[in-house]
Amino acid sequence: PTATSLEAKFRLGSNAAASLTKGDAVIVVGKEHTNRWEKDGVAQYGRVIDADFIGADLNRATVAITRNAKDD
Repeated sequence: PTATSLEAKFRLGSNAAASLTKGDAVIVVGKEHTNRWEKDGVAQYGRVIDADFIGADLNRATVAITRNAKDD
């Protein structure tokens, strides 16, 4: 199976890092693309999702919402 990486930038990324732990079931909305790089002269490929939204899967967990302070 191919692993998929997730990129969550700026506040989305910091909030996800503060709220989620490895193994948490999440729902992600974003755009998928493929990255290409070389390792030892061999082309490697990996899928990446650029996240626009991330949320907990409420079929598997409960959450408590803490709102961010508004930016000035």
